[in-house]
Amino acid sequence: MVSSATMRLRRGRIRPVWAGHPWVFRQAVDSIRGALNAGDEVQVLDTEGKFVGWALYDPGSALVARIHSRVEAEPWSEHWLTGRLRAAVARRARWGLPNVETTGFRAVYGEADDIPGLIVDRYGDALVVQLGTPGLRRRADAVRAALLEVMTPSAIIDRTEKTDHCIELKFAERGIQWALPPSVTQKTGYYFDLRSVRGRIETLARDRSVLDTFCFVGGMALSAARGGAARVVACDTSEPALAAGRACAAANHLDVTFEKSDAGERMRRGDRFDLVICDPPKLAPKKQNAQRAAKTMERLAEAAAQATTDYGLVLLCSCSAALGFDALERALALGARRVDKSALCVERFVQDVDHPVPAAFPEGLYLTGILAEISKRS
Repeated sequence: MVSSATMRLRRGRIRPVWAGHPWVFRQAVDSIRGALNAGDEVQVLDTEGKFVGWALYDPGSALVARIHSRVEAEPWSEHWLTGRLRAAVARRARWGLPNVETTGFRAVYGEADDIPGLIVDRYGDALVVQLGTPGLRRRADAVRAALLEVMTPSAIIDRTEKTDHCIELKFAERGIQWALPPSVTQKTGYYFDLRSVRGRIETLARDRSVLDTFCFVGGMALSAARGGAARVVACDTSEPALAAGRACAAANHLDVTFEKSDAGERMRRGDRFDLVICDPPKLAPKKQNAQRAAKTMERLAEAAAQATTDYGLVLLCSCSAALGFDALERALALGARRVDKSALCVERFVQDVDHPVPAAFPEGLYLTGILAEISKRS
């Protein structure tokens, strides 16, 4: 049934939404007419009462609505949803996903695919799903039915509540074969957003010694080993992740030493590497965490610079939108200076093509990385 409830925006708040931004914040709302419960669909109107889009309502959040359709004749429906999913599949196909060498990737990236809050990762012929809004959770059965119709998976695993599952996730990435057991529980199970960065690490690794900190299951480490690295050490504090990494390294005949250790402590241990990878978990979940997170990133950059040989390389990454390129550059500069070194930024990275970013939605860009050359201060 089509909702008759409306949400009118305040004057001065319409331009971002008009340009295509999918989020409506509480302070942007002038008035709501009609009965609305969490997850209900609502018509978003401009200041003059003209239709802007259909959105799902979330009264418990500062982000009270996420627009999913800008066509008045196309509110939420199963037909509409399957159309969005087919468009997402076609978008990945245009970028060559899946292919013979890569069968694991992000199949649906929420707002970028006009289904706000929906994350779907493909692991071979299985899907792992996260439903990020009350509206989606209310429509979980419809989402599942549409995914079965459009993507025909062998299994759908719902990780919205981070519940356990019993399916081993098997997939390939750039020809490396992966098998992740149920004990590996980070997000949907793997970080597809760094695929192209791992490819770059592979091309840089030949004859270099490599330290991969915060390695999780060792995606960077295995890539470095396949690239011909002289030595690869990967460290993390999660034993299940390390065990999965060891098994995958063995299955792909790659030589990687996995260690259970704290990243900062490992980088300060005293031995030096030609390439140090530092990709910590999200340090700034919200903007108000940014200042403290920046200090943490500076300490990590200092440790990474200390662990790097002269004219060696550091890859410093952030998966927090609040810590972008400026923050990473500052962390590298200050961290290197504290150990009497200089950092020269030579390459910059963002998330891969299966995590696209609408031009009107800069918040969709959350992953940034900088490759820097480290040398003694002159």
